[in-house]
Amino acid sequence: MEKLIQITDQETFICQMRQMIREELYSIINMKSQAQAEDKILTRDEVLELYHLSPVSLWKRMCEGSIPHFRIGRRVYFKKSELDAINN
Repeated sequence: MEKLIQITDQETFICQMRQMIREELYSIINMKSQAQAEDKILTRDEVLELYHLSPVSLWKRMCEGSIPHFRIGRRVYFKKSELDAINN
């Protein structure tokens, strides 16, 4: 990130600083959006299809606690990043 700034006058300096700050903020936002993409939430049907499990196998593993999940109301959801960590 090291950039050389040539200061000719105050206005030029302010414009260059704004541009550098803007570029840094965009890079931070891009990193954050990539991290959120990795934490995709999956439904039960998506897990069954993605990991080639039968509904009974998924249910047993959930009861054993070997597959992390969470509920919202009566629906069950899974974090893709947690499932990938188990499979690797």
